[in-house]
Amino acid sequence: MKKNTIKYNHIKVGTLEIENSILDNNEYSRTTIYNRSGNIREIRNYKNDKLEGDFQTYWPNGAMHLKGKYNKGCRAGLWKAFNDKGKLIQQEYHDKKS
Repeated sequence: MKKNTIKYNHIKVGTLEIENSILDNNEYSRTTIYNRSGNIREIRNYKNDKLEGDFQTYWPNGAMHLKGKYNKGCRAGLWKAFNDKGKLIQQEYHDKKS
């Protein structure tokens, strides 16, 4: 498996880190966005340029804000939202219908 990591710096956003992997002719990438203080702000996973797998966002204090999964670019399964103290405030289930 081939794996590359690319890092980008931007003064307004913080740091963007992209890891790319190619496996069985599928390209996988993980994008991690950091805020200016170096804490993770968002993690996204892609398969062939579509959101796929785990997705998380974080409050500026580092607490989980939103957590869920994507399947072929659509929200799938249970999604949870938390307040900035880490308390669960909302849950919703996404069922992709064809």
